[in-house]
Amino acid sequence: MDYRKGTVRPADCVRAMSLLGRVKHAVITRYVRIQIIMAQMRCELRSEDWEAARKSLLQLRALAEDRPEYEAIIGRVKEFEAYLQRVN
Repeated sequence: MDYRKGTVRPADCVRAMSLLGRVKHAVITRYVRIQIIMAQMRCELRSEDWEAARKSLLQLRALAEDRPEYEAIIGRVKEFEAYLQRVN
């Protein structure tokens, strides 16, 4: 967000993937890992890297399954799955 202009800047997936790739997953919470993987998957979908997006989807499922507190996230995962089925 550019607060001076009151606008949202376009996503920079190259920079985001570089920064997200440096995160040490062993020291962050499950919820933060889920958020990071979702951000990576959005970039993978934007760049049409379907295989990487599928791998991210599997990671999301493994982290969020059987956890009632992540029910809303599972809903997003299902939306991503449906999108992947439509485009590929």
